[in-house]
Amino acid sequence: KSVDMEISTTKGAGGINLGGNASEISIAGDGGSGLGEGGGVSIGAISRAMNKAAPGITFCYNKVLKRNPSAEGKMIMQFAIVPDLNSTFGYTPENSFKVISSDIQDDELIDCIVGKLSKVQFPKPASKIVIKYPISFNAK
Repeated sequence: KSVDMEISTTKGAGGINLGGNASEISIAGDGGSGLGEGGGVSIGAISRAMNKAAPGITFCYNKVLKRNPSAEGKMIMQFAIVPDLNSTFGYTPENSFKVISSDIQDDELIDCIVGKLSKVQFPKPASKIVIKYPISFNAK
């Protein structure tokens, strides 16, 4: 099963691919729910939420391409989603975002992506979950 999404905002701009293969995405819950389902949240639900951030992530990447036209590769982001008692959505603490690995070493890109992802309305988990999610960048 693939949850790929490639989006390009303008001709000649860079594209992104969110998620790669579903096997590259992991969800781990505090209760040890492991891969696939974590805190009652599916990989598909996380991917749908991430896809809403795709235009913003593409914007971040295209800013990098203006400085470094050959910047491309893969980044694996890790972040937590916790239940928000006052909302039907999960809450993503900004300090929970970490880059596990990245072919692009650019702090401005990372800060921009974290800013975009921290505004995403993720599904509300039953308990804290930790997501590992790949993002690929392709200079076109």
